[in-house]
This record gives sequence, C-alpha cells and structure tokens, in this order.
Amino acid sequence: MDRLENMFPDISPGQTDRGKQDAKVALFREHALPSASVLHVGCVGGQQTDARWMHRRLDELASSLVGIDVHKSGIEHMRDAGWDAEVGDAHSFDLDRQFDIIAAPNVIEHLHSPGQFLQTAATHLHDDGAVLLTTPRIWSLHHFLTWLKDTEVVVSRDHTMWFDDPTFQRLIDHTPLSVTSRETFRWQRTAASTLDRAYLVVERALSKVRFPDRYLDYQHFYCLKQ
Repeated sequence: MDRLENMFPDISPGQTDRGKQDAKVALFREHALPSASVLHVGCVGGQQTDARWMHRRLDELASSLVGIDVHKSGIEHMRDAGWDAEVGDAHSFDLDRQFDIIAAPNVIEHLHSPGQFLQTAATHLHDDGAVLLTTPRIWSLHHFLTWLKDTEVVVSRDHTMWFDDPTFQRLIDHTPLSVTSRETFRWQRTAASTLDRAYLVVERALSKVRFPDRYLDYQHFYCLKQ
C-alpha cells in the first residue's frame, strides 16, 4: 500500500472536505446568475466556524443569502452569528419572497417527499430562477463494489432514497420544473477503511488512464427551471 500511496501522493484526507465543497460550489457558480439572490435549503450542516462550511461558500456567489433548516438550535446559532436564517421545513416552507437560486446540496435524498419539496421550491423562484441540487449517484463503481461487499449501499443512515437519471426525471415530470442541465461529478474523499483507501488508489489510477467518468462519478448535479 505504501508504494501505491507514493505513486499517487495527491490522495490526501486533508484536502477532501475542501474538494467536496469546491466541486459543488463550482457547479452552482456555473449555473447561477450574476449577483444572484440565493436560498440555501438545509443550511445548518457543517462547522459554521470553518471556511469550508457550505453556507459560507454559497455566500461567495450570492448578492443576498437566506438559509432555512429544520434544526432550530442551529438556526439560532447562525442568527446569533449574523446570518439571515430561518427555521423551515424543506417540504412546506413559505418565505413570501422569490429567489434567483434555490440551492439544495445533498438534501433531497433525506426527504420523505421530494416532490413536495420541488413543488414548494418552484413557488419561491423568479421566472428565470433555478433550483440547483446535488445528490448521491447509485450507479458508480464505488457504490457497486460496496453493494458486492456488503449486499447494500449505505452513504448515510439518514437517507430515505436513491436517485438515478430515469427516476429523477420521473419525479420532475410531476412538478412545474424541467431539467435544463445534468452532470455527474466526484471529489477527493477521505478513506473510511483500508479497503476504501485501496479503492481510492484504484480510482486515481483509472482516472489517469482516462477510464470513463460515468463509471467513477458518485454524485449527480441537476439544474431545474420552470
């Protein structure tokens, strides 16, 4: 293993979290209007004092930023720190205003009714606004190998569902929204075990030989508009 690690020294747990947020923010920035008003759904997650905190990163591309989350204590902490944030359920929030961008990074897979969330989000969009979201991708080499090893794929015990492009499109067909852009992506992850670390070395090697990204990417990005 040491020899393999020396071959691919850029596989570093210290870079992982920043890479994760960088990948998402880069996609959000690409699809955001200049000086966008942004609503961040699920804003509490992460360390608020960390420069890598997703809400802080979204503030980089927003002219105004509002956050909502069901975690009351987290919202109170954000408000104490000067952030514009409100307690709100993703399924049924009502802010009586509209936004250029509704950002929902890795939120939809936690919801019991994702269609209800998308219906609610659509009512909070300006005419040329967009819902930008990311979610885990089940059809990736990593998740497939996890299934072979454990007979199940678990990214988080809090998840209620998986999506692929056909099931996500079927969901969107029942909302006022349309998919205007879709991509897959990945970032540098921290290994959870020796086996996982070995996989990351293999993943890096496959990338070096231009193995198709569609087999390696483990996240979806979707841009939705009315």
